[in-house]
Amino acid sequence: MSTADNIKKLLLVSNYIGYGQPTKQILDETIRKRGYLKTADHKRTPISNNILIEELVGTSGVICIEDVIDVFWNCKKNYAAYEAVRQVLWPI
Repeated sequence: MSTADNIKKLLLVSNYIGYGQPTKQILDETIRKRGYLKTADHKRTPISNNILIEELVGTSGVICIEDVIDVFWNCKKNYAAYEAVRQVLWPI
């Protein structure tokens, strides 16, 4: 396969892939738009209210969606909270 063919294929999918380090705004928009939580009975539930977040990871100090975003943005500062949120968040 030639390099020109690869470039054409990359241009076709360029609108559907992301690369590089995200900004906090992009992280915020992605979690709010595409974020789902694993409930206690392993169901996929959209992040729609803070009560569910508090029930699932409130013991780690995460009580609202802003805390979820902050935990992912600053994952190295509080690794225990990051792991707790990562366990209840569906892959995006």
